[in-house]
Amino acid sequence: MKKGRWIPLLAGVIALLVLAGIASASQASHKQLPLAGPFCISKKTGVVRQVAQKKACHKGEIRKVGFAVKGLRGLAGASGPQGPAGATGAQGLVGATGATGAQGLQGLQGAQGAQGLQGLAGVPGISSITPVLVDPTCTAGGWLIEDWQGNSYEICNGTAGADGQTGAQGLQGDQGLQGDQGLQGPKGDQGDQGIQGIQGVQGDPGTNGADGAAGPMGLQGPTGDTGAQGPKGDQGPQGDPGATGSQGPAGTTAVYNATGTSQTGAHMVEGTAATNNGGNASVAFTGTAAFTGATSYVCTLTAESNGSPVASGTHISSKTGTGFSFKSTLNNTTFDYICIGN
Repeated sequence: MKKGRWIPLLAGVIALLVLAGIASASQASHKQLPLAGPFCISKKTGVVRQVAQKKACHKGEIRKVGFAVKGLRGLAGASGPQGPAGATGAQGLVGATGATGAQGLQGLQGAQGAQGLQGLAGVPGISSITPVLVDPTCTAGGWLIEDWQGNSYEICNGTAGADGQTGAQGLQGDQGLQGDQGLQGPKGDQGDQGIQGIQGVQGDPGTNGADGAAGPMGLQGPTGDTGAQGPKGDQGPQGDPGATGSQGPAGTTAVYNATGTSQTGAHMVEGTAATNNGGNASVAFTGTAAFTGATSYVCTLTAESNGSPVASGTHISSKTGTGFSFKSTLNNTTFDYICIGN
């Protein structure tokens, strides 16, 4: 309860007990029943109203129950087991809004009446107020109040609602898709073409035939034979093959951070590691499998057997660029791991 509400509430309690004292005083002559409530107490003014058992309090009021107790207070009994929470009832339909009534006529103010006679002296009120933790009457605690005649009354706190049940743990998410295959390295440069062989020497042309003797005047002599063609030159030797180009760099896996920036020099490492009797295991990276630092890569671990995802708690206890250690609730169990980063 907020501190600011104690003053009006205590004022309401005192007013309630004064009413109880008056009722107790009247019991001696009129044999009326004790004032047992329930009561509605205004949180703002402390005004106390006794209402019927099923009558709801107004907005801005708190509901309290008082009980008349005779004789000495007995020892508190053991708390019984809490009963199961009842099923929530279906919500009722919202009623239709009623029509607004017509505004009544303002009446004339009556004349002030004559001052009444002075009332009788008030009955002595509260003699003690004691907080109550738990007892058979107030299972959630409250206040024990004694009036001037020795009668005791209890005002109980409301009981706390039952706690909701804890929901079942969600199923383990599906394993992520395998990353895209790395790009193929560029093809090596082609070797230089060998030097072309030297063309063979052309054979000498054949000698011209001798001129025929001059014939008699008017007749032309026969044409001489054509000389034989010289032999074809030998083909030059084939040039040496060019040197083989250097091999292109190995392909890489496309890796991005959460903002979509490509992570250069990224690679993946996969393997298995088994926990010991204490659930501990470690993995070491050597050579090109090592990463640049503890924060430059991430790993996932999956148990191969001996446990369900709900029962197996596993976490990485330490990590460096050359390896990591992990702890699991599954002892003597083989784990598959995949690490990716740069």
